[in-house]
Amino acid sequence: MKKQLAIFTAILVLVNAIAGILLFYVYFPWSADLDYNKAQQEVRSDLLDLNIRLASNEYRFSKAIVDRASFDLNQDIKQKRPSELELSTEIQDELSKERYKVYVENEDGPIGILKLNEQSYLVLGPYSEAYDAVNARDGIAYIILLILFNGVSLWGAYNYLRSRLQPAHQAINYVSSSMYIEKKNDVIRNVTENTPELVEKIHQLQAEHKHNLRSQRDLMHAVAHEFRGPMARITFAIDLLTSEQDQTRSEQLKTDIEDSLEELDSLVKEVLDYSRLKDGQQALSLDKFNIIHLIEAAVKKVSPLYSKKTFNVQIMPDSGIECLQDQKLIERAILNLIRNAAKFSFSKVAITAKKDGNTLVINVEDDGSGVPPGKRERIFEPFTRLDHSRSRDSGGAGLGLAIVRGIADRHKGAIEVRDSETLGGADFSLRLPITIEA
Repeated sequence: MKKQLAIFTAILVLVNAIAGILLFYVYFPWSADLDYNKAQQEVRSDLLDLNIRLASNEYRFSKAIVDRASFDLNQDIKQKRPSELELSTEIQDELSKERYKVYVENEDGPIGILKLNEQSYLVLGPYSEAYDAVNARDGIAYIILLILFNGVSLWGAYNYLRSRLQPAHQAINYVSSSMYIEKKNDVIRNVTENTPELVEKIHQLQAEHKHNLRSQRDLMHAVAHEFRGPMARITFAIDLLTSEQDQTRSEQLKTDIEDSLEELDSLVKEVLDYSRLKDGQQALSLDKFNIIHLIEAAVKKVSPLYSKKTFNVQIMPDSGIECLQDQKLIERAILNLIRNAAKFSFSKVAITAKKDGNTLVINVEDDGSGVPPGKRERIFEPFTRLDHSRSRDSGGAGLGLAIVRGIADRHKGAIEVRDSETLGGADFSLRLPITIEA
């Protein structure tokens, strides 16, 4: 960049130098000739007028005629001897032929000389404007010349810059739609305004890509770890089955193998569902429904598994809330939250739903030990178990809350956990738009 800037500066200096040379050696001589001829014509015209006035008096000096001519021509007219003028032989010869002579090269300015006789001359002038002086017109000409030369240089630099930025302009237009960037027709404006935004989006994509790779790696490690348990039980049961002679014991081992296979199948389905939600590939099937029906159905599914625990449902208003969402996904999110609360509660689970503007707010609270503040984000990560003493036998694949967050994100909502103010345990708050646009 510094090299191009130095070259451009050198070109501007050269262009201005050429403009100065042209001004000094071309324009000034032409302008001087123009002014010379103008001054000569003006003095000659006045001399001709004075000559006509004196001719009627046979070229005798008349103060009245001279004063009148001086007033009319607005110029000084003085009578002088040849010695006072120091006329050259050439001028004397011309005066003898034409009687008057224009002398533009005079030091004090152009003058006109009229011969009365051999001993007397009339001098008209000097005139104020010198033919070789720099005037306002010359300054304007110089400015125009500079504007012309510098304009050509800047135009060339602009087109050169456009040609160099053309590939970047085309590249930005190529990715503008996928990057949600407003492309502009002007090359320089498109590059200068959109490049910072494009770089920022690329940085965001890099960060997201690194995060996705890390999440995918962690997910694969977690899946492999979760598969070890049922696979080990299957292997162990098969080894025992080949050597077991007791028919009753053999049937029990077959049942254990089937249970482990069902557990693996359930784990695979959970992982696939989570992956689709995480990647945004889960298409939404929108339906109109009342949230009260989904909550009551979820409680009916969970309560038989936890018969010693009480479930309290409160919907505001009592008639429920009409929603336009993906009914199956919302039902699954509510089911996962209620199952999680029932699993870790001591005796009570409370489910409330209310309308907050255009947002549906569902709170699932329990009277358990709660979630520590420093681990409230981790709990929504896949295969996260805050209590390592719990085994998989406690239920679930460790993806329930991760799937809830995926469903919330897919509906442009949010899920968070805090301390329950009424029951003292955990309070999971799910916020979703009541109406989702297709």
